[in-house]
Amino acid sequence: MKFTNKFNLPETIVRAAKVQSDKYDKGHVHRSVTQLIMPPRIDVLRKQHFTEVTKDISEEWWALFGSAVHAILEMGRDNNQYVEERLFTVIDGWELSGAIDLVTINRHRRTLSLRDYKITTAFVVMKDEDGIKPEWEQQLNMLAFMATKNWGMPVTDVGVVAIIRDWQRTQAQADPLYPIAPVVPVNLPLWSPPRQEAFLMDRVALHRHAEMAWDLEQPLPECTDEERWSRQHTWAVIRDGLTKAAKVYYDEASAGTDLKERNTKLKKGQKPFAIQFRPGKSVRCEGNYCQVSQWCDQFARIKAEQPEEQPDEEQPAAQA
Repeated sequence: MKFTNKFNLPETIVRAAKVQSDKYDKGHVHRSVTQLIMPPRIDVLRKQHFTEVTKDISEEWWALFGSAVHAILEMGRDNNQYVEERLFTVIDGWELSGAIDLVTINRHRRTLSLRDYKITTAFVVMKDEDGIKPEWEQQLNMLAFMATKNWGMPVTDVGVVAIIRDWQRTQAQADPLYPIAPVVPVNLPLWSPPRQEAFLMDRVALHRHAEMAWDLEQPLPECTDEERWSRQHTWAVIRDGLTKAAKVYYDEASAGTDLKERNTKLKKGQKPFAIQFRPGKSVRCEGNYCQVSQWCDQFARIKAEQPEEQPDEEQPAAQA
């Protein structure tokens, strides 16, 4: 991977971020838990183009910040807790590893409790039901399976400690859905061991298939809409001269009906409403959050098929 420094960050930060990036070691295994959660297409493309991937050092800041937080929180552990434990297991012939931030042992009951620290945003905690991201639930349950295999004790609960990097006191006081504090414990659903193992087997099968497809020069499995963070096409009903939509629809017919109703109720001198088409986007691809979109034939095809949004000077696009 190649690093750039577009914002001329101090060399101290540059060196620290590079050292932190180089420190990551999943062990001599086929995949890590982080890789298994990743879409197989992205994982394969990253592996094949690793030396060509370019990343700005500023994008490593939050990973560096997270490491600092982990180091500080390590000081708070007690004699029944272990930090940053790397776990290993074998699933269908593949060796796997995963790191858990905090393991707490109940020595009396001989059970385990797992917690992972997540540096995240208030939007993420508010957006998902109960502040639960599917990736968090999947990761902690895979780690729970590994922990039981490694420690010989069942896991009784899993969760994350969400550290809100953009938390604002005023927002917390004004919005009941906003995180009440800059640190939010989030309990996650604990799957049964058979479900955990089945999920691991399914992810191994998907990644093995993608790896074989690449080796045989066959098409890679495509990322799903969810994996691409896809947004649907929308049709916005907007008053002429404004930018904020009166209402947004996911189908053109409903937008057309609303448009006619609004324009028939206009009073003399009022500006008419129009429909503005907003094409859907593959957010993960277009923002290159996957880091390999420039080598992805699926994204190239999506871009070629993508309808273009009309320039502002051509809007409104449709009036009653």
